[in-house]
Amino acid sequence: TSCQSNPSMCLNGGYCTLAGNTYQCACPYGFTGQYCQTSTAPTNAQCSPNPCSNSGECSVVGSGFRCNCPPGYSGTLCETNIRPRNG
Repeated sequence: TSCQSNPSMCLNGGYCTLAGNTYQCACPYGFTGQYCQTSTAPTNAQCSPNPCSNSGECSVVGSGFRCNCPPGYSGTLCETNIRPRNG
């Protein structure tokens, strides 16, 4: 079955394209395979969705994660405001 005759066979937002004399699925970023059925995301998806608060950046470290906190915040999840309070 070609994706031309069955366009919904391309999964995860993939779309059907003509490649030479055959049709194939063009996959969006993060997916691969004949029908875009395979995720290429890291197996440890601890950072998706981002667990860090206050615009902290999540980094996968081994089988866990680490939050890199913006200035003024600290804590495992950047949950603590360390800025001095005025007044």
